[in-house]
Amino acid sequence: MFSKKEYKQCTKEFRLEEPFDFFIYRPLAYLVVKLTYKLPLTPNHFSLLALISALVGAYFMSLGEKWAFAIAGACIIAFSIFDCCDGMVARMKKNGSKFGMQVDMFVDLISNVALYICLFIGLGKQSYSYPIEYFSILCALCIFLHASIYQYFKKQYQYYTDKNPVGRQRELDYFRREFELLKKESGHYFDKMLLKLFLLFTSAQKKDEKMDIYEVEKYSQYNISILPLWSMIAGSSHLTFLALALLLNEMPIYLYFALVVSNLWLILVYIIQNSVNSSILIKKKAT
Repeated sequence: MFSKKEYKQCTKEFRLEEPFDFFIYRPLAYLVVKLTYKLPLTPNHFSLLALISALVGAYFMSLGEKWAFAIAGACIIAFSIFDCCDGMVARMKKNGSKFGMQVDMFVDLISNVALYICLFIGLGKQSYSYPIEYFSILCALCIFLHASIYQYFKKQYQYYTDKNPVGRQRELDYFRREFELLKKESGHYFDKMLLKLFLLFTSAQKKDEKMDIYEVEKYSQYNISILPLWSMIAGSSHLTFLALALLLNEMPIYLYFALVVSNLWLILVYIIQNSVNSSILIKKKAT
């Protein structure tokens, strides 16, 4: 029933994954997918389960009680597992949707917004000697920043590996065309909303003429070792430390990681990334 070969075929190598996903959530997600394989479940069903898990966790977090925080921590772990299931079941069953990437983005966005709003509410109900809830706002900004940076370099690495340095802009152009086609059709309201949100959040992407261009072969060769460094402060790391802090009712664990350790790590990796990219730069972005 469980096949090591099949598992490797429906997952990515370590250097293209976030560490907590690779070592914890992907294996558990594979177990879930295999146990439910005969059910008529699609990737979107698992995305919905992930969203429900996050919203339930957010509700309990907002209560501010120790027992409720523990339930919220368990819900975040469930969210992380289900969030890994959608892509896995799409590859195993070959039943992914056309806009699966946008569905995943939408679920992640709504889930994180709900979690951090309710974290602010829940912490405000606990008795600390200082207004700890305001630190949760900074933590929310950090997870969005760190996750965005990781996704940026991950996508860029994938484009260069595919010998397509300007693939980011071409991908955006493709989805713009799809959105314009959908606008001419009746219905498809959910797909229209997904594409509208996707294009809204990617509207700040650089145009081709404003992007640095690097040596293709060297970019892939050098950045395959740097990418895992970015992944260590990406979304799943934040949520795992948050879940741990909630389960133990020791919020300083997460605050220390999100506000101190992860940002010091970001500065260090940025220095490494900038040094490496400068050595393989072909064309400087237009000003």
